[in-house]
Amino acid sequence: MAASLIPRLNRVERYQKNKTKSRYVIWRYNQKCRVVPKGSTLRIEVLAPAVIHWSLDNWTTAQDANAQDTGIGIYKVDLPTAKITGKQMLSFAIFWSETNTWEGMNFTVEVGDAEA
Repeated sequence: MAASLIPRLNRVERYQKNKTKSRYVIWRYNQKCRVVPKGSTLRIEVLAPAVIHWSLDNWTTAQDANAQDTGIGIYKVDLPTAKITGKQMLSFAIFWSETNTWEGMNFTVEVGDAEA
């Protein structure tokens, strides 16, 4: 069998036969997820350096996470949602580091309950 077919066959087995799912749920401007199933990690991807300001308790407390440069023009932040039990709303805002400005709106994602 040609060596180039082996990776393809592994993907077919992994994703079509075994129904393997990603542990990440991706949020992007052109694909804003609304729900992160229980056990999944919310990954926020943006196209410029940013800080994700986020909260799980309606902004009573908040944390900041710096987006990491992936080297391909995408900056990512993985928020620790995989260990959340029950259902919670996660709110976040985006601060653009290069322009020193806020996006101007908050975003909300439901985390938990449904299985990944």
